[in-house]
Amino acid sequence: MGTIEMLVDRLKELSASRQEVLDSLEHDAALVRVNALEAVARMAQDDESLIPAIAQAAMNECNNVRLLGTTTVRHVALGCLLCIANDSARRAAADIIEKWPADDRTDLQWYLDSEGISLAAGDCGQ
Repeated sequence: MGTIEMLVDRLKELSASRQEVLDSLEHDAALVRVNALEAVARMAQDDESLIPAIAQAAMNECNNVRLLGTTTVRHVALGCLLCIANDSARRAAADIIEKWPADDRTDLQWYLDSEGISLAAGDCGQ
């Protein structure tokens, strides 16, 4: 697979294969997982079958690792679902938010606000 930097570059450029992107959702490095989530979210715009993989990442405790400040990989995964903004993604996000730990809701809301992502409309400021 090469170095982490090379893998992140392939994920950002969408030059990684679909399988490599999906495999990267389970990579040891949180930075790789975040970039894989963003790549899967781009792919899910045209392929709703990928939405469960993003939803699973949003609930996966191994993604409860902080990236910067209080932002976690789980926050990014939920943001990716909201940015897809189709009915399947919105339903998945709503189910996850309903189960989101109460003690992390403030940090989640801060992350979404900082990224310009609306819970209601699925608007993304990116």
